[in-house]
Amino acid sequence: MRGTSVCPLPRGEKETLAALLVIAVLEFTGCRCNGPVFAAEDAARICMTLQTCSPREFAATFGNRLEVCTTTPSPNFPWPGTLETKPLYATGLDGLLRDVYQCLLDAHGDCAKASACWALHGGPLECTPRTGLDNAACRGTSLTGCTLDGQNLALDCERSGAVCTQLGAFGSFSFCALATCPPALGCRGSQAELCSGNALMLYDCARSGKTCSAPDGGAASCVLGDRSCDPRAEPRCEGTVALGCEGLGFETRTDCALNATHRRCEAGRCVPTGTDCFDLQPDCHGSAIQFCQDGFQRRVDCAAAGFAGCDAGRCIAK
Repeated sequence: MRGTSVCPLPRGEKETLAALLVIAVLEFTGCRCNGPVFAAEDAARICMTLQTCSPREFAATFGNRLEVCTTTPSPNFPWPGTLETKPLYATGLDGLLRDVYQCLLDAHGDCAKASACWALHGGPLECTPRTGLDNAACRGTSLTGCTLDGQNLALDCERSGAVCTQLGAFGSFSFCALATCPPALGCRGSQAELCSGNALMLYDCARSGKTCSAPDGGAASCVLGDRSCDPRAEPRCEGTVALGCEGLGFETRTDCALNATHRRCEAGRCVPTGTDCFDLQPDCHGSAIQFCQDGFQRRVDCAAAGFAGCDAGRCIAK
């Protein structure tokens, strides 16, 4: 079946076994499509579960804001709302995070089930000290650690064909990388091989209107095309495409519509897709929580998602 590629649809509440099989096939066939892995409401429910069941980790990671969890791009550790089928940065962690997030969604507000989602590939380990996910470490092929809420982290990088190694030359955070860094960095089509510490990642040059080039004896890099522009001109938009000018007058083109969020172009940059709200303080409407997600006002029923209800702008556990 290699070479066959189908774009997956966002997951809905009535996901079927057939849909799961399609996603499994995509792991091996290599879908070249763009789009979010989770539908907007599912991403919101995952973030609601994180806020309720892992409150300390949620506060430290997202500033206790649902909008950040569901909307803000984070390339090296994509959040539920920004996980993509063809990301700007490809790492060995993307597939494992998808499985964790799906597990959180399937927990339906049950915090005992949600807590176990962090350790999908590991037995019970001692979860001390509670130093948080930023201090995860490699134990064999697994990324291990302890959340600030005392939940064990154990994800086997090898299950996604990745390796566990340190991300960044000086940071303490370990990572599931595509591989350890090779002696020479090359191109994989439009993707440039990049290294952070000993971790290999791929960066898609085409997302910014560039091509990947790896001259003899040199590392891979994204290079501009031959479309000229005026460096003095202000960045602008052509529909959803953000146009800029770099270097000695070479045009860059970034199609915001390829993003999971921030799909609208304004003043030459990608901005939240909707225009209904910005930084809206979450509040409760009966058992439902209302908040801002990618520029849209969203209301999700906490009780229908499996929680006891809504209080003080957040879902509460049963």
